[in-house]
Amino acid sequence: MLNPTEVSSWIPDDQLVIVVAGRWAQPVALRHGLYICQDERSFRAARHIAIYADGQIRYLFEIMGPPFNHCNPENMPLLAGIKGYEFEAEAHQVMHLGNMREIGPIRNDLTSQSGRRIAFTQGQRYTSLSKILTAHTTTELIHP
Repeated sequence: MLNPTEVSSWIPDDQLVIVVAGRWAQPVALRHGLYICQDERSFRAARHIAIYADGQIRYLFEIMGPPFNHCNPENMPLLAGIKGYEFEAEAHQVMHLGNMREIGPIRNDLTSQSGRRIAFTQGQRYTSLSKILTAHTTTELIHP
């Protein structure tokens, strides 16, 4: 069994925001101050993370230090107390979050070429801190 390992060379950009998809991630972040995802997921080092859920972005969190890989309830006991965390021995990456700020809501207005509504992200996107603090729609996050 591996121990949790800190992502090396994580030097966060204070102006960069990771926006992740996460209907399940949002309540976990709000209740437990954690973002949990697949093990060894690659992210650009950012100071902030926002969660896109239910067609909008409502919360911005500060990432409190580098992410940790190889985490499970056995080697990181705080994971065992999270309702819905049923991954048991499966390893995940964990980010500790703090300083939650309510923003927006930033409503998703992205459409396909055919005019059909599409998700802002199904994985991750990046934007600037200044944009996420002032945007009203997701289009404003990706266009100057």
